[in-house]
Amino acid sequence: MLSGVTYLLLTNPDAYKKVAHEVRTSFKSEDEITLTSVSRLTYMLACLTEAMRSYPPVPFGMPRFVPKGGAKVSGEFIPEDVSRRASFHSYTHKLIFYARPWSLCGTGPPIIILPIGLSLLLISLNVSLVIQNT
Repeated sequence: MLSGVTYLLLTNPDAYKKVAHEVRTSFKSEDEITLTSVSRLTYMLACLTEAMRSYPPVPFGMPRFVPKGGAKVSGEFIPEDVSRRASFHSYTHKLIFYARPWSLCGTGPPIIILPIGLSLLLISLNVSLVIQNT
């Protein structure tokens, strides 16, 4: 998850600058970074939430099982004992659910420990993405 948000920030320089500025102006040292203090970093929390959408912690979709006797789904009959799954990536990058599915602009509750990790990374390091041609 931390690698996902790092990649997203490094490929979106404006977002990286904004979140780094938010962290660096909120804390003078690593000692000030706590669960309580990072909860005030609204832009960073939005970036972490967006990274959760883009890089979900579950690698595959949750299975859906058709009940005994079968069922109709979108007007089509599906026989019993059939299972299907769709990747989270396909759900979280659909235009019908997200206005800008490929941008870094999320809202919602992030995982609690990630704000501390990202704050510690950003308070003391300047990072950049280097693409090597092979």
